[in-house]
Amino acid sequence: MDLEKLRELTYENTREYAGDLFQIRFENAPPVDLKLEEVALMIEKHVNPRMQRDTFAWRLRGRDGLVRRLRGTQQPRLAQGVYAFHHEKFDGPLVIFIVPIGASADGVLYEAIFT
Repeated sequence: MDLEKLRELTYENTREYAGDLFQIRFENAPPVDLKLEEVALMIEKHVNPRMQRDTFAWRLRGRDGLVRRLRGTQQPRLAQGVYAFHHEKFDGPLVIFIVPIGASADGVLYEAIFT
């Protein structure tokens, strides 16, 4: 996982991608497109005093807490897990953990939380 790419994700620079398609690519299956439907601010400039110095969380402190909600088609349904997201403006994939949180006639809704 690229720590620098994750560190760069903030509410301000992520919301500009709302409405864009992100692609998850697989070796032996067609790619899956997910549309970024919403970017919401959870905790602004979050700092947790219980974080230990020199941990992954410590290095990310001070970043906005945010939620990204993405929608995909009914099939294939992606399981909760880590996926490499591709976007035309990204210099390489961004690895993100997503969770399916609901489904409707419009497709499956996934959520990624960044704290």
